[in-house]
Amino acid sequence: MIKINNLTKKYKDKLAVDNLNLEIKTGELFSLLGANGAGKTTTIKMISTLILPTSGTTNINGLDIIKDREKIKRIINISPQETAIASNLTVLENLYFMAGIYEIKKTKELFYYILDMTPDKKKLIDNICIDEELKKFTVFPKSTLPNSKVEDKVIPPVERWIQGFNKAAIIITDSFHGCVFSIIFNKPFIVYANEKRGIARFRSLLEMFNLEDRLITNSSEFNQAKLHSAIDWTKVNFIKEEKKEQSLTFLQDALKRQR
Repeated sequence: MIKINNLTKKYKDKLAVDNLNLEIKTGELFSLLGANGAGKTTTIKMISTLILPTSGTTNINGLDIIKDREKIKRIINISPQETAIASNLTVLENLYFMAGIYEIKKTKELFYYILDMTPDKKKLIDNICIDEELKKFTVFPKSTLPNSKVEDKVIPPVERWIQGFNKAAIIITDSFHGCVFSIIFNKPFIVYANEKRGIARFRSLLEMFNLEDRLITNSSEFNQAKLHSAIDWTKVNFIKEEKKEQSLTFLQDALKRQR
């Protein structure tokens, strides 16, 4: 049910909505009709919490549009006249974008970026998802088998790969670059290193940020305390900025010597 009492909106000296009183019962279909400038869009924007009223009150299912804005955003939706999508985003990306605007919390997800999948790595990923109630996802092609459909072999674009790190709640990776991007995006992570590929790079990087405890070489070395141990991202980001400045200085000096 929607109850509107003396709802008013002023834009400086212009009165867009003047003391509107209205009650829409549950299950009722209601239409706002009027000429351009009558205040229809302004009313809808106030009801949907997109703009604040100048005065008056509105309740939706007992929730106040000012005090309970976040709760109201979770129970309403709007279908605008205009096409309100970003053409450069996929359908899923548009949904994530809109959900972010409306502060809708999505299911927490575990992003696994594994170059050499093994039964032990799969076991670790599945156990973490069960214990933490996470949904797992990755960005690899659906299949790499020779007889697979061409569309199933398509490697996702770099943007999709980076988005995986951005939206993940937790990251499991055996990739050095996966480790790097976990740090860049300030995400809790575990590196399951492949000793046959070499782990010196991992150790060097993680020691730099005092994150050596994030490195394992088999699932038996993992425990929940390791995953939930707090990472001081303020300190990590400070070190990262220091290293970036040192790198820029090194490159600038090298370029000067070439002139």
